[in-house]
Amino acid sequence: SSSYYKLVDMLRWLQAAAREAGNPAVGYVVENTAFQYNWKHPQISKRDFEVVNFTMGQPATIDAAKFGSRAHRLRNFWTNLVEPQKLVAAVEKAVRPEGRLVQDILEPGREELPVSAADRRPWYQCN
Repeated sequence: SSSYYKLVDMLRWLQAAAREAGNPAVGYVVENTAFQYNWKHPQISKRDFEVVNFTMGQPATIDAAKFGSRAHRLRNFWTNLVEPQKLVAAVEKAVRPEGRLVQDILEPGREELPVSAADRRPWYQCN
């Protein structure tokens, strides 16, 4: 989308401005949905993901459930602060807090849906 290209232009401008000012680098973290897992639209999951990876590099793909979220939120993170493999390795060492149940946050009279299938990678396996 056009906002992605504006983001890339802004990052390039910031990095150039930092170099001109004598700073070695500008750190960034860019987050977006894990659209490579969009099975409904192959254009998004294949072509668009390849374009972003060509420009930004490989992302670290992380599920918020790993950190205690009661919902799966699979996200991509691109950064120049650490290599994606190192970020993923650090995330793998994280321990999900015990006892985090969806039922605990639902309004009275509401119930969680039964799990119909076990979680599969890349989603954090907590069901």
